[in-house]
Amino acid sequence: MSGGWDALPLLEELLEGIETSYPDWYLPTAIQEEAIPLILGGGDVLAAAETGSGKTAAFSLPILQLVVEHYRDISEKKQAEKTKKAQAGLEAIVPFSLSLVDRDSTMSIASGGLCCQTRLEKNWSGVRCTSGVTEGSHYFEVTCEDEGIVRVGVSSSVSRLELGKDSGSFGYGGTAMKVNKNKFEKFGKPYSKGDVVGCFFSVNRGKVGVGWTVNGEDLGGEVFNVEVPEADMGAGIFPTCAMKNAQCTFNFGKADFKFKPPEGYGKFCDCEKIDNPKKAGEDAEGAEGGAAGKSGGNGPLAIVLEPTRDLAEQTYNTFVGLAQNLKTPAVTSALLVGGVSPKPTLELLKQNKVDVLVGSSVIIHDFIKQKKVNPARCKFFVLDEADQLCEKDNVDKVKGIFDKIPSKTNDLQVCFFSATLHSDPVKKLVAEICNKPTWVDLKGKEAVPDTVHHCVVRVDPSFNFGDLVLTKRGLKGQSIRDFVKTDAVHRKYGKMEEVVEWEEMDEKDKMSEKLKAGKPIALIRLIEQLEMEQVLVFCRTNLDCDNLEKFLNAAGGGDKYGAYTCCVLAGMRSMQDRRRNLENFKAGNCRILIATDVAARGIDIGGLPYVVNMTLPEQSENYIHRIGRVGRAEKMGLAISLVAKQGVKEKVWWCQNKKKPPQFDRRLFEEGGNCRWNDEGRQLHDVEKMLGGLKVTELVLPELKLPQEIEDILKGGGFGAMAGSDASNPELALHLEQLAGDVKDLGVLEFNLQTNWLRGMRREQGGEGGEEGEEVLADMKLTAHASTGFAG
Repeated sequence: MSGGWDALPLLEELLEGIETSYPDWYLPTAIQEEAIPLILGGGDVLAAAETGSGKTAAFSLPILQLVVEHYRDISEKKQAEKTKKAQAGLEAIVPFSLSLVDRDSTMSIASGGLCCQTRLEKNWSGVRCTSGVTEGSHYFEVTCEDEGIVRVGVSSSVSRLELGKDSGSFGYGGTAMKVNKNKFEKFGKPYSKGDVVGCFFSVNRGKVGVGWTVNGEDLGGEVFNVEVPEADMGAGIFPTCAMKNAQCTFNFGKADFKFKPPEGYGKFCDCEKIDNPKKAGEDAEGAEGGAAGKSGGNGPLAIVLEPTRDLAEQTYNTFVGLAQNLKTPAVTSALLVGGVSPKPTLELLKQNKVDVLVGSSVIIHDFIKQKKVNPARCKFFVLDEADQLCEKDNVDKVKGIFDKIPSKTNDLQVCFFSATLHSDPVKKLVAEICNKPTWVDLKGKEAVPDTVHHCVVRVDPSFNFGDLVLTKRGLKGQSIRDFVKTDAVHRKYGKMEEVVEWEEMDEKDKMSEKLKAGKPIALIRLIEQLEMEQVLVFCRTNLDCDNLEKFLNAAGGGDKYGAYTCCVLAGMRSMQDRRRNLENFKAGNCRILIATDVAARGIDIGGLPYVVNMTLPEQSENYIHRIGRVGRAEKMGLAISLVAKQGVKEKVWWCQNKKKPPQFDRRLFEEGGNCRWNDEGRQLHDVEKMLGGLKVTELVLPELKLPQEIEDILKGGGFGAMAGSDASNPELALHLEQLAGDVKDLGVLEFNLQTNWLRGMRREQGGEGGEEGEEVLADMKLTAHASTGFAG
C-alpha cells in the first residue's frame, strides 16, 4: 500500500509543487513509486505501465530533483574552493602554471596546471599564465594534443584572452596565420595534433619581439618586434593561448624541452617573474571541468524527447508546474517543437539558462545539427512514448541526438517510458544506448487497464444501412451513397469529387466501399443506443478524420447544441486548432472528438467514458494507447471497435514514402501504388492475444444488445464513474440497499446514547445549563433526521 508522497525521497519544494499544481494527486501511482527511487538512485530505467498511470511525473519529479542536487553540489564545491583559496592567500597561485582565474569560463584546466582544454567549437577560449615578465628573453613550448585550432603566443595581462586582438597581444595559429592588433597575415606553416610549437620572445625598453618554432624548426626569428603601449608594458607580458575545441599542454622549462630553444633565449621558468594581477575570487571557476554551476557549461542538463508537439507541450507544462516552488536554485524548462517559434528557447539556450529541454526528436535533432543546441553537459536522456520514438521515422533522429552526447558513461542516465516496451525496435534501441538498465514492468505485455470493457461491432457491408438512418437533419435518401463521403480509394483517379459506381465494381471492391460507408452510420447508432455524452473516435488517416467530421456535421452537428457536434485532433490541423479543439472537448462544448493515433498519443482527458475505433490500428500495441484514454484513475471505460465482418477486407490508403491520401495511383503498395488490403480479422486476433486471450464481446447491428454487466453500469452512474462504486458494481448497490435498514437502526441507537449522556451531565451539574443542553439536543434531532430519516 502507498505510503503517500512523503514516503518518497523528494525535496519539500517538489511536494509543494504537487500540492499547488496538481491537488488531485492524492497518492503516488504504482509507476511513480517504482520509478522515482530508481532514477534518483542513478542508472538507466525502462518503465512500462498502462496509459494514464502517471508516467510523466514518474520521470519529471526525479529529474527536477537531480538537477537541483547537481547545482547544489557545485555550489558547495565552489564555496569550499573559495574558502580554501582565501585561507591559502597568494600561495594558492602556483607560479609558472595556467591561471584558474585569468581564463575564459569555457576553458578547463587539469590538475597540475599545465594542460588546458575547451570543447567550444564556434568561439575562442583563452587562458594566461600565472607568471609574466617585464624584461628579458624567454622560451616555452606547447604540445597540441587534439585536432582543434590552437593559437600560441604572449599578451599583456590587460589584453583580451582572444589572443592577437589587442596591441599588446601576439599569436600564431595552426591555420598558418600570425596576428597582432586583430590584423592577420600568412605566416609559417600549419600545425595540429602531435606538433610542438615553441614560442620565444623578448621584452626590452618598451618593445616586444616574438617568434615561433614548429617541431624545432625556426620560422624566421622574431617576426614581431614592435613598441607596445605603456599600459601593456606595465602590466607585464604573459604566455597565452587561445583555442577552439582543442587540448594542449604547456612546458615552461621545469621539464626538459622537446626541442632546443633558439640561441639567446632561456627557460621561461628561470625568469624574474611577476605575478598575474588577477587573484583568486575574481570570477574564478575552479579546475577540472572548467565551468561549473549555471554560469558555466553550455546546453541543458536533461533532454526529454516526445513523438508529437501536443505531448511535448503537455510534458513541458508538467515540468513547469512541478518546479514552480524550486527557488535555490530555480530550474528552467524550455520547449522546442514545430509550429511554435523557437526564438525564446534559443535565446535562453544561448544564455545557458535552460536546465530541462523538452521537444520532438526531429526538431531537437535539427537544432543540434545546426549547433544551436549543445548536448555537451546532458546528464539525463528521456524517451517518452518510447515505442513510437523507435519507429523508423524517429529512431534515426533519436540515435543522432544520443551520438552527440559526449558523456556516454555511468554519468549519463537514459530512461524509456511507454505503455509498451516489448516490441523488437524498442529492444534493439535499448541494447544500443542503455547501460545495464533496470526494468519496471508493472503489467507486462498486456498493459491494459482492468477498468476497461472491450466490445466489437461486426459491420456487414451487405446490411441495409438505410434502415439505420435516424430522422436527423441531413440524413435523408434511399442510399448511403447519398450522404456518406468515403476516402476515394474506390473513386476514379483517386479523386474525392468522382461518383462511386457500385454496379461497375467487382464484389471485393464493392464490399470494401460499402464497409467504408456503413461504419459512420454504425457509429451514430452506437452513440444513440448507449446515450454517449462524450466519446473519442479514432480514425486511420487525416483524410478519414475530415470525412467523418463532415458526415457528423451533416447528420446534426455543426454547433455546440447539435446532436453530433464534433471537433478534430489530427496532425494536419494547425497546432492552434488542435489545442482549441481539445480544450473545447474537455470543457464539454462538443460531444465527439475525432483523432488519429499520433495526434492523441499521451493526451490526458480526465473521466472520458468511451472510445470508438473506426478501424483497428495496424499494430496491436497501439490499441493500448487508444483505449488508454478511458479507464484512467480507476474510472470505468468502454472501448468499442468497428470491425469488418469475417472474411471481408477493406482497401485502404497505404502511401509510398512522404505521400498523403488521396493519390492518383490506387494500385497496391507492393506494385508501386498507394493502397493495401486491410485484414481486420487478423488485427482483432492480435488484439485479443495481447489482451491475454480475452474474447472481446461482440455486438450485433442493428440491436446492439449489450451484455448484462454493461447494461448494469449504464443503469447506474454509467461509464466514467469510479470502479467499485455502486454505479459500476450492481451487486454492491444491492448490498447497500439491504443494509439501509440496519444503518438507520444504528443511527437511532447512537442518538439515544448521546441523549442519555447529555441528560446525565445536566443532572450532575444540578440542572445548570439547561437551555444550552436543550439546544444541543435540538441540533442532534435535526442532524439525525437529515441523515437517517427518523424523528427523534
